[in-house]
Amino acid sequence: MNTNGELLKHNPIYDSIYMQMLAYQYAYLGGISFKQYVRKKRPSEDSTLYQDLVTNTVAQPICRYIVDTINDVLFEPGIKRNLQFCTPQGAMIAPETNEWIDLFQLDCDLTNRSMNSFMENVGDLTSIFGHCWVAVDMPQATEGNLGRPYVCAISPLDVWDWEFDYYGGRPLLKYVKVKEMEETDCYYIKCYHLGDANKPSYWESYEVPKGPGKETQPAKKIGEGVFPPGMSIPVFIAYGRRDPRTIDIGVSDIDSASDAQKEYYKLECEKYTALQFAHTIIRADKGISVPVHAGARSEEHTSELQSRQCIS
Repeated sequence: MNTNGELLKHNPIYDSIYMQMLAYQYAYLGGISFKQYVRKKRPSEDSTLYQDLVTNTVAQPICRYIVDTINDVLFEPGIKRNLQFCTPQGAMIAPETNEWIDLFQLDCDLTNRSMNSFMENVGDLTSIFGHCWVAVDMPQATEGNLGRPYVCAISPLDVWDWEFDYYGGRPLLKYVKVKEMEETDCYYIKCYHLGDANKPSYWESYEVPKGPGKETQPAKKIGEGVFPPGMSIPVFIAYGRRDPRTIDIGVSDIDSASDAQKEYYKLECEKYTALQFAHTIIRADKGISVPVHAGARSEEHTSELQSRQCIS
């Protein structure tokens, strides 16, 4: 039986790339999260001044322009697909008698998103991170079986662990652990395992509590199931560009652009700060209230209120 600590463990590659993947995500999303990620508040910095800085400075969305341009060009000519489905026993279903194909292309992830829209989302993820994961699943009868499969694109940040095996020189996914959802007090984790000649592939879902002192406790299993005999794990990795060193990750389209975007924003912050401190310096008698942006600084002075221009 798995313990909470075992389920919370990450693949060493995941731990090594996590911060870089997070930087790519912030760079693509932009906005306040990116600005606070790049320009963190200094310990001695006034909170009001810091909030004013991140609110009134602009982070140029360089990475978003790159990703969106690549995918606009990629999907512009139109796509032709040859979709086919099989029975649980592996027999091919004739396309002319299979209504799944039309339904799947109109709503492939059960959120009313077409196949084209879903693949554009996969294109965004692979462009941002270099790779993503795609899972194919079928709703269970207890969940209201809709009679057809659906797909789900998974960010690399949510795939905690994985392992490949080789059959005849071909890599095959042996194990993968996915964080399905996170709440304030627990994680919901799903593990897929590859079967063999004696045991079919299967999956297990767990609820793993957060907090110290619970690592050695047995994990709470909340679901399990098996796949048809002979079926591999219905999860695969999709690449934007493959890393020539390993099959575990890809190469991001914004690896250099994200660094440039961060540096541009740092310069924007320096410029804004320099302009703020180029205001008039005000010296005031003790007890006189001076607005926070009235000057570069305020000091106690024994004489009346004085002011002079700051030399920059």
